[in-house]
Amino acid sequence: MTPTRGAETISGRAVRAEMTGDTFREAGHRLVDQIAGWLETMPDGPVMRDESPADVRRALQVDRPLPDAPTDARVLLDEACDLLFNHSLFNGHPRFFGYITAPPAPIGILADFLAAAVNPNVGRQLPPVSGLT
Repeated sequence: MTPTRGAETISGRAVRAEMTGDTFREAGHRLVDQIAGWLETMPDGPVMRDESPADVRRALQVDRPLPDAPTDARVLLDEACDLLFNHSLFNGHPRFFGYITAPPAPIGILADFLAAAVNPNVGRQLPPVSGLT
């Protein structure tokens, strides 16, 4: 296997974490569109799926090996959306009762997105020490 340009290798697998601004924009806009579509159609869908743990493991393909090469962001996000939109407990569904967890609010989804981009540690930042830059 030959690692792709800009990728490091770990245990013989190519690892790529960087993403251009254009690729990030395209993936992010597509993901927001997919989530918005899902939020619009969720009330018309099932409250929950009648799936066993074995069904979910099959959907996740837990027996498949990890890929040897980086996966395109669009493919990765499309697969994650498909899995989560089709195999999750839909606690955001208007007919779902049973958890104390509130359903997702669209503004909260966007706030989590922003928080993940700016400060995923969500820790208190100390003010800069005077005289140090």
